[in-house]
Amino acid sequence: MIIADSSDGQLPPKVPISRVQTNDSRPKDADLVMGKLAKNKAENRARILDAAYRVFADKGLENTRISDIVRESGLARGTFYNYCETVEDIWSSIVGEIHQASSALAHQARRSAAAPLSFLADAYLIVFLVFESHPDAMKLLAKNQSATREALMTGPNLDSVLQLLAEDMRNSGFFKHLSEEEIFIAGISMVGSALELLIQFHERGIALKAEHHARLMAQLFYRGLQAPASLQ
Repeated sequence: MIIADSSDGQLPPKVPISRVQTNDSRPKDADLVMGKLAKNKAENRARILDAAYRVFADKGLENTRISDIVRESGLARGTFYNYCETVEDIWSSIVGEIHQASSALAHQARRSAAAPLSFLADAYLIVFLVFESHPDAMKLLAKNQSATREALMTGPNLDSVLQLLAEDMRNSGFFKHLSEEEIFIAGISMVGSALELLIQFHERGIALKAEHHARLMAQLFYRGLQAPASLQ
């Protein structure tokens, strides 16, 4: 095997080991091992989060123990601790992923909206689709109402959503007549109403129809956010 050209048999100076290849240009075995480890790590984390999702939806955060999640995941207890230390850590990861996915997609939808009604409806639709796509998502919210409200309606998660929503409302040009206070009130109302609607639908056995209910919510808010006739 030829790994480098050098008269004294040593590697040339300043050649990173990661760039040294065999003469057939195949990656080093170490690269293959590291790739496999990274894949296994991602798969294990996904199994833990999926298992926790199901357990939280069934038992609730307060009644969940690490042993419940380990058993549901099928992984060894030691493997669990490579990724999380507490049940609360996993809960924060799950809520964080839901928050990031819905917030980022709603932001994209609002930025591409061609009219104020679609600005509102498309954002609601994204959020509803995120929950409609997972069989246990609404059950998770309903079973963990207090923890969900605390995670999504307080602190940094809420602040980031409101900041992005306010920025989108200003940049859209559809809501120039609203003051900063009115934009803030509208933001709190829209975020809170989406969460409460999902919880109440599950509690009352009402089927979520993402497109229909997104348009209905948008129409309700659109009427309230329209400029007075004297300003139009």
